Amino acid sequence: MIELTDGRVMMYIRTDQGCVYRSYSGDGGDTWSHAVATDLLSPVSPAGMKRIPRTGDMLLVFNDHRGIADELRGRRTPLVALISTDEGQAWGHRRGIEDDATGW
Repeated sequence: MIELTDGRVMMYIRTDQGCVYRSYSGDGGDTWSHAVATDLLSPVSPAGMKRIPRTGDMLLVFNDHRGIADELRGRRTPLVALISTDEGQAWGHRRGIEDDATGW
């Protein structure tokens, strides 16, 4: 979860649906919008978000399965970092952290 500049809280949710889901709260986390699929393809693994203090941009670390080979489906690899400059609507500046095909 991360607080957005407009005061809402955005939550990324791991699922078994092949991608990360997203939900918003406008009341500090008491209630949440219906979770919807994002274009972030991922196995059943968590995603972590944090603000970059110097820029205020958002950093996301997760297992990116975009374009992944069939034999790696379901594995928690590769681990990548992405940056969003628009409050999590789009992610870019992809950097690999770990890509061990046997890693979990």
